[in-house]
Amino acid sequence: MKKVVFLIVLIVFIVAIIIFALNENSKGTLVVNSNQSIDFKESNEILISEETKDMAFDFIKSISKKKYFDTYDVYLTKEGKSAQSKFLTSIQTSKGTLIYFKQFSSEDKIFSEIKSGRAKQFYECINICLSNEFIKTKNCSCGAYFMDY
Repeated sequence: MKKVVFLIVLIVFIVAIIIFALNENSKGTLVVNSNQSIDFKESNEILISEETKDMAFDFIKSISKKKYFDTYDVYLTKEGKSAQSKFLTSIQTSKGTLIYFKQFSSEDKIFSEIKSGRAKQFYECINICLSNEFIKTKNCSCGAYFMDY
C-alpha cells in the first residue's frame, strides 16, 4: 500500500512539474508572439510648429518621412509640444508626390527641388492650402502635380 501511495505522489509530482514547465514555456511564447505582432499604426497627422517660417516646406519635409496617405491632416502646435493644438486643414496628395520627395535624403535637397518645376508648383499649392483664406475650407487638394510619377 505504501508503494502505491508513493507511486501516486511521485506521478502527481512529475505531472505538476511538467504542467508548470509547459505553462512557463507557453507564457514565454505568448510574450514573443505578442511582441512580434505589435503594429504601430502610423498617423496621417502632420504637426507644424507655430514658430515656423515656412509651413509648406515643413509639410513637405514631414510627408517625405511618412508612409502614403490620400489625405494628411495638418495641425498647428506650440514649440516643443507633440500634442495637437489647432486643426488647420486636410491636404490631399498623390502617391507620386510621396515617391518623388522620398528620393531626397536631406532637407537641403528638398529645398533645392522646390525652387523649380512640378515641385515648385506643388510647394506653391501647399502654401495656398495653408494660407489663412484656405484654412477655413478645411480641405485642399494638391494631388495632381505628381499623379504620373
